[in-house]
Amino acid sequence: MIKFWTVLGLAACLYLYVPLQAAEPPSYLVQVQVKFGRGGEMDNGSGSLIAPDKVLTAWHNLRNYRVGNLQVVLTDGTVVPATVLKRDRVPDLALLKLKRPTLVPFVQLAQEEPDKGDTVTIHGYPFGDREAEAVTGQVREWLSAVRTGPDIVFAIDKRCKPGMSGGPAINDQKEQCGVLWGTLAAAHVTGIEAVHKFLEDDNNDRGFWK
Repeated sequence: MIKFWTVLGLAACLYLYVPLQAAEPPSYLVQVQVKFGRGGEMDNGSGSLIAPDKVLTAWHNLRNYRVGNLQVVLTDGTVVPATVLKRDRVPDLALLKLKRPTLVPFVQLAQEEPDKGDTVTIHGYPFGDREAEAVTGQVREWLSAVRTGPDIVFAIDKRCKPGMSGGPAINDQKEQCGVLWGTLAAAHVTGIEAVHKFLEDDNNDRGFWK
């Protein structure tokens, strides 16, 4: 009997120390990189493929953008040069165009906002690492992006890490329902209504309320 429990205990310890394989990131998740400076500095953010040659990300990921220094990295490590089609400080959104289309499946955009209490999962690349992370939480509240504006931002009850900004928020139907713009006491996400309005707006580089 002693030998049996000894063997069982050793087996349990070995099981606990076997490294768990990280979940594969969704195919539409991308890393957004902006190279700048003479020392090879790089801004790293996240984004999502919403068409074969279009990437949705956060405006603030492009603070050092200029033509020729922007690239997108797919989940398989493929690097594709990109340019900025449009960007908007409020509500912190940007649309990129890839130099060449990809065959990677892209994400579908939701038509309805998540409700308070709904579960969403945010995907992104924290700290510029190539290992993606996913943060799942519940919608806690809706907020305004500016003092006098409508409620276009929702917060979830979990925090995200720097570098995940611009990453997609995914609902239970596997649709993108928002774009992560930052995290304070909770992750804050630009909702899908603002995303659709941004994509449909013909004006570039201006805020909704300018």
